[in-house]
Amino acid sequence: KDGFTDPALVADAVSNPRAGDPKGRWGAGTNHHLALHVPNRNGLLKWKRRLTDLGIHVTGPYNRNYFHAIYLRDPDGAIIEIATSEPGFGHDEAVLGSEFKHQPEENLVGGRSELLVAAETWPTPMPTITDDYALRGFHHITSISSNAERTEKFFVETVGLRLIKKTDYLDEKGGTHYYY
Repeated sequence: KDGFTDPALVADAVSNPRAGDPKGRWGAGTNHHLALHVPNRNGLLKWKRRLTDLGIHVTGPYNRNYFHAIYLRDPDGAIIEIATSEPGFGHDEAVLGSEFKHQPEENLVGGRSELLVAAETWPTPMPTITDDYALRGFHHITSISSNAERTEKFFVETVGLRLIKKTDYLDEKGGTHYYY
């Protein structure tokens, strides 16, 4: 069993997160968070209920326009996101392109109701992980850069990735998300 399926391991990790071990730090040049994949919003709400019932602090679900997501921290303090595959990156656009796309105001920090977001969860306990909401693997990784233009040039010209789009960063006014 792993830490997400064994209630005893989850409780131990929350109450005794490797006492004495140094905590990780993040900043420019590191990953902000790792996102795992669940197929749909119902699965996301089931994970929120399961984790909160196990004593793990979960925030969200947040509408990220291209998917929905919840957030928690692992015992070292790293941010873990669980994100849906719906509605997908192309749901609101006729053609994907690298131009800047503004996010809907109601998805941005200051434009959404944090109380309504915090209150939303699955109505019944989820003591067992079932196929309808089992994690499917990685969804994405979000990294932090001190020089976005240099990072973009590296990913596009050196690594060979295609810049899909740039959007408002939903949780920090003035920030930008780059999608490759």
